[in-house]
This record gives sequence, C-alpha cells and structure tokens, in this order.
Amino acid sequence: MNKKGFSLPVGINSLAVILSCITIVIFALLCSSEARASSSIGKNAVDAFGAYYLADTRAEEILADLRSGKIPEGVTAEGNIYTYTCPITGQTELYVKAEVQGSSYRILTWQQRSCGDWIIDTSLPVWTGTDPLKGY
Repeated sequence: MNKKGFSLPVGINSLAVILSCITIVIFALLCSSEARASSSIGKNAVDAFGAYYLADTRAEEILADLRSGKIPEGVTAEGNIYTYTCPITGQTELYVKAEVQGSSYRILTWQQRSCGDWIIDTSLPVWTGTDPLKGY
C-alpha cells in the first residue's frame, strides 16, 4: 500500500533556514548599531557632566577667594555683589552672582547659560499666525 502524504520539497526548507539566518544577522547588526549609539550618548553625557562639575568647582574656588577677601581676575564687583563666569564648553558657561559680606555669603544666581552665537534656523516653514484667507 502506497501512502501519499504531503511533504515539503527540500528547497523550501533551505529557503526558510536562509531567511532565518538573514533575519538573525539583520537583528544582530541593529542591536550592535543601537549599542554603539547608546555608548556614544553615554560618553557625551559623561563629558558634559564632567565639564559642568569642573566649572562648578572653579566657581566654588572663586567664591572661597571672595569670602577670604581676595578678588580674582575676571570678577566684577558692585558694592558687595560679585559677578563672574566659568566656562563649561565653547557654547556654555556657569554664571554666578553672589552677595559676600565677610565670610558670609548669599548666592543670587548660579546658572548654566549659553554664551555662543545663536543662529536662527529658518529652514522649516512655520506658521506665523496670519490666516492667508482672512488676511490677518
């Protein structure tokens, strides 16, 4: 007695294995690319935090000098209010404004701010608030 059953040709099995391997390789490449991008973002964050805390340390040193009665170079004084900046990167700085009376002090401003040139990007067509149909 001859039993006829359904069997897949060998070619389809080979094709399924090849497609599975290609899919695995593509996912491996995507994972590798994502890991590299995450590593780069992490490195940039570490560099940015490191630069900020170096500037923060320098600002604390200047504040300590002011409390001891020395006025370092780059510090402007208006009465007992002192203002100075410490560079973080080429585009940002730490701006400090403090009121110092003897060894006591009060921080008025301690903020990171942009110090680079600002270039306006006009490449996107942004709605300006006027209605072209009504004229306003």
